[in-house]
Amino acid sequence: MQRTVGEVARRAGVSVRTLHHYDAVGLLPPSARSAAGYRLYTDPDLERLQPILRLEAMQSAVDDALDALQKGITMAADDLFDVFGDFDPQDYDDEVQRRWGATDAYAESARRTATYSKADWQAIKAESDEITAAFGAALHRGLAPDEPEVQAIVDRHWHHLARWFYTPTAETYAGLGDLYVNDPRFTKNIDKAGAGLAAYQRAAMRSYTPGPPGP
Repeated sequence: MQRTVGEVARRAGVSVRTLHHYDAVGLLPPSARSAAGYRLYTDPDLERLQPILRLEAMQSAVDDALDALQKGITMAADDLFDVFGDFDPQDYDDEVQRRWGATDAYAESARRTATYSKADWQAIKAESDEITAAFGAALHRGLAPDEPEVQAIVDRHWHHLARWFYTPTAETYAGLGDLYVNDPRFTKNIDKAGAGLAAYQRAAMRSYTPGPPGP
């Protein structure tokens, strides 16, 4: 069965513009086109869309939790600025609720992150920065993505996600690596630590087999 971009947008709870963006960056190109050149999506396309939505839900859940914190639930706005700089999660709150509020990943991430204190967020950011720096150092040294030393860094990264947000499956974790490369917003942010780092990290993540989340 083939569906138009409008039908898929309604079923998935995203905007047509979002699907156009996924197509433009190569994240979710439609499998077919109509005689007039319009995008047509098949059932396998919709299956590919699901892990993309779960992955973005994790990031969006963080934004939503930060917004709750900013409103005074557990952290003052000044404290948020100390941790994250001038990023304003409130700008994304409506879209977060509309697009991701019904997903399992959003529910789990939101449940965890809504209770985090300033110290928790500082720990998350510090840990994330350390992992990114370790990837960058490995890239600079010319280590292959599948080398044991690099895979140890990947293991830290996977457990970081599982400990603070939600436990990624093998499929969603590999998809997250794809998102790092296919979405220019992710690529730009990751490559701040080194040119080509997003692609390098994706290659390393593809070689990883997730284990139990641990404590």
